[in-house]
Amino acid sequence: MTVAFSRIDVGGLPFGRTLAAHVAAAAPKEPVVYQNSRVCTWPAMDRWGPEAFEDVGWLTRVYTRPRTSGPVFGPLWDPGRPLGQLSTVRPGNPHDTTKLTPAAFFSPSDQYHYYVDLLDAFSPERARREVVASEIRLEPEDPVFVWIGQAEVCAHLHWDTQPNLNAQIVGRKRFVLLPPEAWQVARPFPFLHPAMGQCQLDVFADGIPPGAREVLLEPGEVLYIPPMWFHAVQALELCINVNCFGHAAQTEVLARALEEIGAQEPAVDPRGLILDLVGPAFIKTLLATRFATLGGTGQLAASRRAGTVGHEPFARDVARILSLIHI
Repeated sequence: MTVAFSRIDVGGLPFGRTLAAHVAAAAPKEPVVYQNSRVCTWPAMDRWGPEAFEDVGWLTRVYTRPRTSGPVFGPLWDPGRPLGQLSTVRPGNPHDTTKLTPAAFFSPSDQYHYYVDLLDAFSPERARREVVASEIRLEPEDPVFVWIGQAEVCAHLHWDTQPNLNAQIVGRKRFVLLPPEAWQVARPFPFLHPAMGQCQLDVFADGIPPGAREVLLEPGEVLYIPPMWFHAVQALELCINVNCFGHAAQTEVLARALEEIGAQEPAVDPRGLILDLVGPAFIKTLLATRFATLGGTGQLAASRRAGTVGHEPFARDVARILSLIHI
C-alpha cells in the first residue's frame, strides 16, 4: 500500500515570489506537488507539443531502445567506475544515444525515444520566450533541463544528491518514490559499481514496495523531490517536462563522504577497512543489500582471463568476504 501524497495550492503566493523561493523558505522534508503556481501561465503550457518543435533542427541527446527490449531505460551506466573493468559486470536495459530530427523523434518507429538536454541547448530563444526558468530555479545559476519521453518510457529507480523541482508541461507522468531510509529495500548499487546512483530494485518488474509514495503529475503541476529520495518515472503518454536541480546541505555532506570513499585504493582489504571504520553490523548490512545480490547474479565473479589487472582483485576480496561473513 502506498502512502498518501501531499499537494499544496500555491496560487495565493504574493506577487513576485517564485515557487523556488517558496520551496527554499518551507524546506520540505518530503516530496510535495505544488498546484496553481505561475508555471501554469508559461507560454509553453499552450504551445509545446510535437508540432512546436519543427524548427528545432536536431534533438541531439536522444536515448533509444528497441521496442522489443522494453520501455525501461537504465540503470544508467558509467563504465569508467572501478567495477566496470570486470567482464561479468554488464548494464541492465542498455540504450544507445543518437540525434534525431523532431519529425523522426515523434513519428512511430520500432524504437522507444527518450530525450534530455539543457534548456538553453535545446532552444535558447524558446527557453527565453516560453519558460520562465526563475520559477523553478532554486539558485539563479542552476541549469534547467528539458525531458521528452514517448508513451510508456520509464526511468529506472535512482537517487539524486540535489533537491529537484520538476514542472510538467505536456502529458502525465507517474512517479514512484521511496524515502532514503528505504535503502535496504531499494538496494542501491555500490559506490564502485558502474550503476552507482541507481538501484537494484526494479519497481516496474518487482512491484512497488509498501510505504512508497506514488503520484500522477498533471500538466501545470510541479513536483518537489528532496535530496536522496529514490524515484522511478513512467510516461503515461507523450510527456514533456522541465526540471532544475538545486543545492542542499545533504549534497555537500554526501559529496565529501564519496570523495573519502573514492580516495581509498580499491586493492586494500575492504573487510578490514570497513570493519575498522564502522563495525561489523554495518558491513553485514552493506554486503547483504548491495554486494550479495550482485554475487548471486555472477556480476562479481572474478574474470578467468589471464593477465587481467586493475580492480579485479578487489572484486575477489568482496567475494571472499561474502563467504567469510554469515549474513
